[in-house]
Order: sequence, then C-alpha cells, then structure tokens
Amino acid sequence: MKKQGLSYDCAEDGLQALNKYMEDPSRYFLVLMDMNMPVMDGFESTAKIRAFERKNDLEPTNIAALTGVTSEEARNTAYDAGVNKYLTKPIQMKDLTKLVAETRDSK
Repeated sequence: MKKQGLSYDCAEDGLQALNKYMEDPSRYFLVLMDMNMPVMDGFESTAKIRAFERKNDLEPTNIAALTGVTSEEARNTAYDAGVNKYLTKPIQMKDLTKLVAETRDSK
C-alpha cells in the first residue's frame, strides 16, 4: 500500500479489524481480510461487517479475502460471509495493484 501512496490500517485479529471498520466505515474503499486470524477469523469478521452495513444502511465496502487455503469449501464459506474477491497466497504485487485500481475505479 505504501508503494501505491495509499493510507491503510492494520489489524492484528478479526475483532480489531471489525472494530476499526465500524469506527469509520467511510474511511475504507477496500478491506483486505486475512481469513485465518486469532480472536475472530476473517469469515466471522466479514459477516459482522456485512451485518453492520445492513443495519446502518451503508453501501457495502469491497472485501477481498486473503488466504493460503485453496479449498472450494473455504472459498464458498468466504463468499457466503460476504467477501467480493477470494485471493490465495502468495499474492503478487501486480495482482494487488490491479485489485486496488479496479476497486478504486468502481467507487
């Protein structure tokens, strides 16, 4: 993100990611969500973000799942939770740059 000149926040776990988002949803046009985090995983954090958006009548932000898990089950669980894009690690910088550009352009 630094290379693209974007400001960003980091969260150490899914609960912290959820809380940061809920503090100021308009701050984020894209959330890169690690699906395997402590305290609250990315699946649950994503589902809670979506519930918060619905409850507060907010435009859904784009959420991209980042994971090392390539199974169809994990992919389906992520999409069911509300992710827009499912990316498997390792992720190349060109793919991340493309995702950011596409997401920013769609807003």
